[in-house]
Amino acid sequence: MEKIQLVLDLTHSYCNPLQKNLNLPNNIKFFTLADKSNNAETQKRLYELVRIGVLDDPGITGSFETFEQFLDNIFVPCYWENAESQFLASINGDWVGLSSISIDSENATAKCGLTVVKKKYRGLGIATELKRKTIEYSLRQGLSRMVTTVHKNNNPMLKVNRKLGFEICK
Repeated sequence: MEKIQLVLDLTHSYCNPLQKNLNLPNNIKFFTLADKSNNAETQKRLYELVRIGVLDDPGITGSFETFEQFLDNIFVPCYWENAESQFLASINGDWVGLSSISIDSENATAKCGLTVVKKKYRGLGIATELKRKTIEYSLRQGLSRMVTTVHKNNNPMLKVNRKLGFEICK
């Protein structure tokens, strides 16, 4: 699977991290996983988004973990332990998008995880706004950079990252 690594230098005057996307649906709400309770409904909603995101990645072939495997192996270490840096979007109560980061304090780096928007809601700027929220969070944490890895054929996500100032690592 061919991936491209991109980096965003947060130490330079960052170009427009706080500029809001004015084309977002009026009924969209943004929140973090920390705003929700750790219960079966939250776990199932998150599982649905993560599953969609992983299986939609151009470099993925095969299947995704069962819900039980997700709970046993992924939910706590990848999402719940970093609940304040897991940004979500909902429309009319439906969870439609996620952008996650984990913090590497030792290296002052935010490591971008999955960014996903359900197909029905793509093209509305939701992924860009979710990713922007991870940048704002990283800036508030005093981090110096963000890193992400994107499959070379995932043109929409490459475009979002480049628009937000991420540069391809040479």
